[in-house]
Amino acid sequence: MIPKAAPKATGIAVVLALLLCVLGVIVGRDALIAFGAVTGSPWIAQAIDSVVDLTVATWMLPAGIAVGVVGLILLVLALVPRSRTHRRSDTEGVWLSRRPQRTHVSTMGRAAAVADRLGTAVVGLALIALGVAAAAWQRGVLPDGIHDARRTFDTWSPTEWDEQGWWQWTLAAIAVVAVLLGLRWLYAHRPRRQPAQLTSDTDEHASVDLSSAARHAAAEFAAAPGIGSATARVVRVKGARVVRISGVADDTETPTADLVTSAEQVRTMCSSALAGLTVDTQVLVDLARRPAKSTR
Repeated sequence: MIPKAAPKATGIAVVLALLLCVLGVIVGRDALIAFGAVTGSPWIAQAIDSVVDLTVATWMLPAGIAVGVVGLILLVLALVPRSRTHRRSDTEGVWLSRRPQRTHVSTMGRAAAVADRLGTAVVGLALIALGVAAAAWQRGVLPDGIHDARRTFDTWSPTEWDEQGWWQWTLAAIAVVAVLLGLRWLYAHRPRRQPAQLTSDTDEHASVDLSSAARHAAAEFAAAPGIGSATARVVRVKGARVVRISGVADDTETPTADLVTSAEQVRTMCSSALAGLTVDTQVLVDLARRPAKSTR
């Protein structure tokens, strides 16, 4: 249950999920046009025509380099491990950070984090391949196999697909899958609701309001010497419930050892109050004290 920040790829993943939803809407519009439900000019068929008719041009080299660089950046962001926001202290359950917290401790589940990194990596690799292909085409070094594949694709008469009976159904299926996948991806980034009630392991008729216990523990920690403010929340980490109390040291000269002692006392108090429940308690202490306000 190491406190970690969200993956570097999470912000990119949210954008990709939104783009996936937009793509589904665009494809769905063309599907409705093909079914005759609405009127308008189809965009997907025109886009296919433009790609098929594309010829080598001077702009492909700089554009390919730019696209490849963007893809490389996405790939690097996907591969960077999640950073730890706090380090384990010598006291069990107490974690320390000596750097200003520019990132928050994430409650994102492992599956969502893997999906963000995998999706970003796939898009990055696709952009790298596209950029390399565009640059190679402009330089005249594109492999013959790719040219053959393009000619084969052209023989399938993609410009006539919008006249085929299966075309609208294919568009409809792609639209539904894209929208559902995009929405599910966005849903994975929702703020997680705190589990309020938990039944005791020893008495099935007894329950504890974890949120209230967390708020009380945060208030106790905020009142400790050297702590300027404190918050608490109930989170799920690897399927287990955790009361996570976060405190920020103020601009006093309270020794770090005293802050750790206060954190240990709060954790002990909270653990005692939650005895008989399957709940762990963590106390995070940000030691990067805020500078004192100027008196001028």
